[in-house]
Amino acid sequence: MAQQPTYAYPAQTPTVDPAHSIASTEDAKPPIIPIALAVLGIVLFLAGLFYKVPARTFSFRNIEEYVGGDAYNASIEAAIRGGEIAGAKAAKAIYICGGLILTAMSTAKINFDQLKKINWRNK
Repeated sequence: MAQQPTYAYPAQTPTVDPAHSIASTEDAKPPIIPIALAVLGIVLFLAGLFYKVPARTFSFRNIEEYVGGDAYNASIEAAIRGGEIAGAKAAKAIYICGGLILTAMSTAKINFDQLKKINWRNK
């Protein structure tokens, strides 16, 4: 039967010097990039909430003349207005979802315990 190799383990586990630990230092720098991304996400979310969608109705009095007949002009105007509304709603959804995703991802990267230990008065 083969002999099992023996392994040498250290007598104690390595300790972390508190003076060099980021989490315990009063002079730790705040995580600027995640905070900036969280602010950008909130701005995108608010931009999506306040994004204006064009009106759904139009009047025959102010229809631009694309071709000779009124019915054709109304049909063309309706298609153009539908495209504007669809584009605006898509942009609004992209802003809202992008803002929420960016905010969630950046706040997941922020170590809130570390933020509590930062001495904000001396910065």
